[in-house]
Amino acid sequence: MATLEWLLVVAALGGLAALAVVLVQHVADDAAEQVSASPARRTAAAVAALEVERQARAATAASPRTATWGDWESYFSARCARLAILYADVAVEVDAAFAWPTAAGGADPISGAGLVSATEAPPTGSVPQVRCNVDEPDGAVVVEAPPPLLSIEDFRLAARAIADAAARLRPGDTWAAWKAHFEALCSDLAAEYAHLGVNVLSHFNKPADQPDPGAAVTQDLLDAATTAAPGNGRPQIKCEADR
Repeated sequence: MATLEWLLVVAALGGLAALAVVLVQHVADDAAEQVSASPARRTAAAVAALEVERQARAATAASPRTATWGDWESYFSARCARLAILYADVAVEVDAAFAWPTAAGGADPISGAGLVSATEAPPTGSVPQVRCNVDEPDGAVVVEAPPPLLSIEDFRLAARAIADAAARLRPGDTWAAWKAHFEALCSDLAAEYAHLGVNVLSHFNKPADQPDPGAAVTQDLLDAATTAAPGNGRPQIKCEADR
């Protein structure tokens, strides 16, 4: 009887050891998958922040959540700040700054005209502030994926997300601001995917017949964009690898 009890104990210990091996392997697999996805997740966080800005500029007083400047500021500040939680796995920091025009009051209804002219700079008398940016923490140690874990397809998905965001109007954008913002976002992919040895083609150019870089971007022109060199009435949106 003692021998049988001893065998049962040994069998139980063996089962626990096997289970531990399985659990460790699952944890390792999950960690590897999470690390390999980190550059794409950081890009997704940046695109999500752009969308928060776009919606903030397109808000209307018809919505009870954004009826007044106070409501609007509170709602979109929270929306932006929430990105830090949604993308906590890649340790992004959120820079949220939403402020109504200095000549307005928190209880005043929001102004569509004011929102269209919003910038990331501090508010002025008639211009509100709309800023939602994400970045890696200063001094953070970010574990990059080993080369085999990130493919050219991962790069293309990230680049496509940036191009799609550039094709959607951000109210208040000028061609110069639009170009600077999206070319930088696309160019940053070169560092994240450096192990692939790709040359990132980042070209965001206003239509050839639009001489003023300070002119407002319009959705109809963005709808006409292609990856080819800019033409009359046709901007260029190109974020891709050269292979």
